[in-house]
Amino acid sequence: MYFKGKEHVVVQPIFENIRNSFTYEFWVKPKESHKIVDETINGISGLSGQRYLIGPGHAVIGERAGVGVSAGTNGVTVFEHTSSHLPALLVYEIPLTEWTHVAIVYDDKTPFLFINGEFKSKGLSSSKNNVYASGLIGGYDPYGFYIGYIKDIKLWDYSRTEKEIKEGMHEILTGEEEGLFRYWWFHNNITISPPNLINNFILTALPRAY
Repeated sequence: MYFKGKEHVVVQPIFENIRNSFTYEFWVKPKESHKIVDETINGISGLSGQRYLIGPGHAVIGERAGVGVSAGTNGVTVFEHTSSHLPALLVYEIPLTEWTHVAIVYDDKTPFLFINGEFKSKGLSSSKNNVYASGLIGGYDPYGFYIGYIKDIKLWDYSRTEKEIKEGMHEILTGEEEGLFRYWWFHNNITISPPNLINNFILTALPRAY
């Protein structure tokens, strides 16, 4: 699936029952860079210059935050979002010009980054009471939209290990896997979740890239 910088899929801003310890996995091939900012647990550095592949859902209440992931040709940044609060808790600069597998593992409100199945960076622990997985794919208006290719977004309801990530990064899932909360398989510009995850089913056609 190619995102041109205007499209996004809205599932729901945050998943209330997926918090503090969870895992995002996805394959990306960005086509534009994103703004590199400093790691911090405070501030609003994510308001501009970002390429939100996972939009940072607004948790509304000040002591709760939704997680967002910005990815560009120059690296990956993990943000959290609530009222007057959009800091980067993990910043990792790395060239991303070919298809790359990225995993963001949250363990007790602390983000960890894995690239192609290998651990790369540990971020800062959130100061919020709870941190939630977000269900916004492709961008967060008006703060930034992802530009590039993406496929196979997986959201697990637990902290995956490096071994699990490495062994499963190439697998096409059935929806029966233990701990799998959401699975968006992008194919021919159609977003599909396995039919057996009927409560999670999404079918969204996005504009084709020419």
